Amino acid sequence: MTDPNVMNPTPTQEEVTLKLNAEEAEMIKELLSDYSYAWLSDATTNCKRVLINKDKIGTYPYVDTPPTGVTNPVYDWTAKKWRSSDTASKDQYEDVYAEIKALKGQGQDSNTEIAALRESSVSVNKNLAELGQQFNSFGSQVMDALKELAAAVNGKTNSNATAPTAPDESEEVPKEPTKTDETEETTKKGDAE
Repeated sequence: MTDPNVMNPTPTQEEVTLKLNAEEAEMIKELLSDYSYAWLSDATTNCKRVLINKDKIGTYPYVDTPPTGVTNPVYDWTAKKWRSSDTASKDQYEDVYAEIKALKGQGQDSNTEIAALRESSVSVNKNLAELGQQFNSFGSQVMDALKELAAAVNGKTNSNATAPTAPDESEEVPKEPTKTDETEETTKKGDAE
């Protein structure tokens, strides 16, 4: 039979026997009631069994479950499981490779989308250029029509203002004598004498 006042050692520790009276054993039991064993696994320590306050167990870097069936155990905090430190790096590389492959696929999708957007932009710019040319052509046609209209309006106004008006039939316009008229008058005078 084992003495209840002797702590059970872990397999890697030396066995130590303590002789305590009942009061001392109760005091140690009470002190240790807030503590339990956990496995420390962080960047510097792969796996080490430690006595720790129960409040910290299950939080980084203290794992509450012991490693089983794993050689050279290290705890993967993202996957929440024990792995062999020999394969942990291989698994991490595979995970990183998978992420890179996914990102590369997203990059190719983005490149395809960018190319489609460029083509669309070129098409829109081409259509805008054609519309601009059509607008300019239409504008010049309108300007030409306005110039013709202005010329026609100005021509009527100028012809009304500067063109001589024809005399009415009742008005007599004095004639200036011409050479032919003088010759006829001279001939009439000579005949009359």
